[in-house]
Amino acid sequence: MPSPVTLFMLSTAVSKLHPISFPDVSYTSVSSDVSELLESECFLLSSLVLPSRSNAFVRSQKPNVTLPLEGRLQVLSQAIQKAVDLMARNDKLFTTVTLCVDMAEADKVKQQIQYKDWLKSFMQDDRRKSSVFSHSETYGHAAAQAYLAYNDAVFLDLAVEAWNRGRMYTLTDDGLADTAVKEPIVQQYCNGGAETSVQVQDIGTQNSSSQEMQLDARQTGRFLSLSASLAEITSNQTYATAVNRTRDFIFTHLYDEETNAVFQSISADGCIPVKSDNLGCAGLVVEGLSFVTESFAQYMLQSVVINAVSNPSWHSEQGVLQNGANRLPDSYFLRGLHALYVTNKVPMDLRRYLASYIGVQYNAVLDLSHNMETDFYGPDWRGPPPKEFSMDNQVAALGPLMAAVVIGTMNYTTSSNDTAATTPISDPTAPVSPGDNGASSKSIAPIIGGAVGGGLIVLLFTGAFLYWYRRKRQTAPTPEVVSATPWISQPLETDLHPLFDSKMLVLSPRTLPSTTTGTGTSVTSSIGDHTHALEALQDDVEHLRRLLNERQHWDDMHSVAPPSYYSARG
Repeated sequence: MPSPVTLFMLSTAVSKLHPISFPDVSYTSVSSDVSELLESECFLLSSLVLPSRSNAFVRSQKPNVTLPLEGRLQVLSQAIQKAVDLMARNDKLFTTVTLCVDMAEADKVKQQIQYKDWLKSFMQDDRRKSSVFSHSETYGHAAAQAYLAYNDAVFLDLAVEAWNRGRMYTLTDDGLADTAVKEPIVQQYCNGGAETSVQVQDIGTQNSSSQEMQLDARQTGRFLSLSASLAEITSNQTYATAVNRTRDFIFTHLYDEETNAVFQSISADGCIPVKSDNLGCAGLVVEGLSFVTESFAQYMLQSVVINAVSNPSWHSEQGVLQNGANRLPDSYFLRGLHALYVTNKVPMDLRRYLASYIGVQYNAVLDLSHNMETDFYGPDWRGPPPKEFSMDNQVAALGPLMAAVVIGTMNYTTSSNDTAATTPISDPTAPVSPGDNGASSKSIAPIIGGAVGGGLIVLLFTGAFLYWYRRKRQTAPTPEVVSATPWISQPLETDLHPLFDSKMLVLSPRTLPSTTTGTGTSVTSSIGDHTHALEALQDDVEHLRRLLNERQHWDDMHSVAPPSYYSARG
């Protein structure tokens, strides 16, 4: 439970906030129950910024996925099989790897092993094993997903082998294992002084295919996903440490807190960020961060998602993604949203928003970009259907096709002891057909009777307790009044710093100091210790106030829905 002082100060800050409203868009106001906010699983509620599902895509293509689950699985299987049948030996690396991941995911959802042997043979081919970081780490991610689907140790060995090779191209506290990279230059320009010295100890992945030293968001996101998967599978602290350091590197170097966007990369010899011109980097980072549970990480994750779906240059007037001729970045972004959705760690309103957004892309791909005669998918999800096959276009379409399968119907439990562990769940975001009302024909009389009887019993016990408590207070001696100095003696400041201040990343966990006697009896700490505890509490309260201030300043937004949707409303 939070301390009374923390509750008081937070309630004071919350009381200054006002409900946010925009034309034609309804927003949920801030809850007045402060203790409930603090005890909730995710304090950084997206309900402060997300529109209701009914208003999220006013002029978009159909946001509801109405095709039954069996139909969605059939469409997905046919698209995958067409890609496998027409695969060429010279297909691009990330295209084939994305296909492998989707094949494993499809089997996991269907609780089948249809693609297991094919994937094992494909991934064990020596020609697929390369010392190049992007190759090894990317196939490692696919191998980890295959292990989660089939519980076959062969895939786990491939994932671990790939991680070990890929780590050679990461920046660590021991320097860069790849001797071709000039570590002193990285330290000189990216260290930035004592306040940000932790940055050199974080992990960033080098894009080994480039002659220039670039720490790449796409590879870093993949490394985060692979490390998180291996940490979950093996419980090995080495992978957990890699997750934490990779996460910190993303926060420090690859996240633009002014625009809530993900940089494509940073230059290691000058620490200069490069902006991304598509959603691919954001998608891979979102997929990796979906494994992270810290509150500030969830805030950044949700901010990146909201910024991405609100960018008018990446969407048509109907809300369909259109960020370039290469559709793979779109597919990566849908994969990131898919991963975030199935973690079940986000507030329900954000899940509804994601379901609507995924539904828009799914219906566009299926209705406008799909050649029903050949099962080919086109380069533009707005249509028209293609006449010829393209591996890139086919695999890119698997992003929304796979994401739509899990909307409101599935939730994964990734356990190393379970094969194809998939659990159906009931979710309000799932479209409901008119005939599936779930009404029971049984009589409700026994239920009502039981409820009434239970209520009477509760009332009797409550009355007895209140009578006893009142008598006890009447007979209890008057307590001695003791004066105390308030912990917080200064008023709150109104000029708050941004949430992701660089100093925040170097704060170490604080503990209240205490001393004990030789017999284990606690004794009073010194005045200096009280001062340290006071400073720690003030910093924690300041952190909470920064979060609230960030939400308060979001009223500058015109709308959370993509601006193109807002401008299109009549």
